[in-house]
Amino acid sequence: MLHKFPVGSKEQNDLLILPQGAICIDGNESLRIHNGIQSGGGVIELEVAVPPPAPAFKGEVHVGDLINGTDLAALVGLTAGTIIDNTDNEPWLHFVDPVDNKTKYIAKKPYRRSISWDDINAVDCVYGKTITIGDNQYICRLIKGGKTEPFTGLVGHDTEGTWGSEWNRLLYPICAPTGNPDYDNIQDPSSPGLGTWAQYDQTNDLGLMPGIGARSLCQNFHKSSRIYRGSVGVTNSSTITPHSSIQATGWRPLLELIETTISTVGQRDWLVPGTYIWTVPEGIYSINCLVVGSGARGYWLDSHNRRGGAGGQVRWQNNISVTPGQEITITVADVVSSVTSSNSSLGTSGRNSSSILELSSSSQKDGIDIFGGDGANGTQGNTTNAAQGGSSGRLTTDGSSTPNMGIILTTGEISDSGLGVGGGVNTSSSNITAQAGNAGGVRIIWGPNRAYPDLNIHDMY
Repeated sequence: MLHKFPVGSKEQNDLLILPQGAICIDGNESLRIHNGIQSGGGVIELEVAVPPPAPAFKGEVHVGDLINGTDLAALVGLTAGTIIDNTDNEPWLHFVDPVDNKTKYIAKKPYRRSISWDDINAVDCVYGKTITIGDNQYICRLIKGGKTEPFTGLVGHDTEGTWGSEWNRLLYPICAPTGNPDYDNIQDPSSPGLGTWAQYDQTNDLGLMPGIGARSLCQNFHKSSRIYRGSVGVTNSSTITPHSSIQATGWRPLLELIETTISTVGQRDWLVPGTYIWTVPEGIYSINCLVVGSGARGYWLDSHNRRGGAGGQVRWQNNISVTPGQEITITVADVVSSVTSSNSSLGTSGRNSSSILELSSSSQKDGIDIFGGDGANGTQGNTTNAAQGGSSGRLTTDGSSTPNMGIILTTGEISDSGLGVGGGVNTSSSNITAQAGNAGGVRIIWGPNRAYPDLNIHDMY
């Protein structure tokens, strides 16, 4: 940091106090610094040495001081997949995340291979399962490989959809460059760059290059697929079906330390169809809820009359009273399977509502208005133009005629990979296929100055 100071006699500059660590860089040997007071003549530049912020990476933690891969799998009930040889006792990488200031431990190498996203979700370790190790509690989950949920944009090396993600901000700075410019060219503006905190080899140290378990499964989903990171370098992102358990898929768990202090700000998402029980955290007495129904599948009457399914409904309600420890049932709407026969009723409105505390597709509960809108109808199609699914409802108004657009639960934005999009119908004249709509979702946020539709609905800590 450079500072310019006009300099006169010592008497004129008795009040000129130089910053600590200031270095004279103009090369004028006649200038002198006496107890932080510069004397001399002319104008000089002083460079102030500002110490860089402490890196978020705190080093390695031996499994003996935390837990190894086999014991962790047993603790969470994960039996799917196979232990990767010689990785079970690999240490944990210790971080203090600069975004949420939480202590996180990431497995240095994947612990299990030939495992699917569905396998991990079956034991609640995709979005988080609370476990106890020693005297501490942790959330065992997958890393967030994309910035938003659902993942938006393209996949590939350092694509914009990954910028600012947990993966990028924690793992980029500890990886030494590979020497391949396609892998090493970092554009993420939030990243300090490769190898700024440590210089781990991406192949031998971290298992991020092609090999067994190198595809680290992440939380995020992209339409009907799931995101994984690595396999061809730390910057890579790609997709895989949720049930796929090939040898290259790996379980690289993240353990997030639960601090003993009570946080009164937070959020939780449910994005996979099913029924869940959520326990209200300590200190929380009011929540704000958003639900998104699944999109309807498309339908066809004949080769010239096809219509995309309508988008799912979106509803929200604020200031719902709860008590700490209360158990709340949450249902995430499933998709309707693809069909190859006509059924006109399936293309007219969004099907399968998500729900929480009776908040679903209805417009009132106990006489209290529930806000939100219906999804848009799908477009008409034929053998030339495919019928496109309707958009989900908006956070501000009813759905519009915009096809193939759904809501991103974490931001409220509308995207072609969002929730609740209706299914489309292809243009084939002999093999007509009506696609299923996208699934729904539920999001809860809590804390002061937060409310739907648009008041601090993003992740906050």
